Amino acid sequence: MFAVINLKTGQIITAEGLTSVSGNYLVADEFLPNTESESWGFRYGTRSKLLVLVGALDEDESREGAFYFVLQNEKLLPVHSTIVKKPCENLKP
Repeated sequence: MFAVINLKTGQIITAEGLTSVSGNYLVADEFLPNTESESWGFRYGTRSKLLVLVGALDEDESREGAFYFVLQNEKLLPVHSTIVKKPCENLKP
């Protein structure tokens, strides 16, 4: 289960329709480098209400990319997404 905890209130916050985020085949270490996050798949700033998940939502490769949420009234609301399109490895030049 994917959840965020508001450290000020102790409230556990989930995003509707989202249970997990995986990133086995997505290298995102340098994505949004000026955030305060220590995890490869979660970007945030302590003075911002914007949260960015990087990876495959619910282990679905068709939902792999960067997903932007805004924290509003103890809810994570989706505001934008950028889906990664991977080239097929079997294509010949």
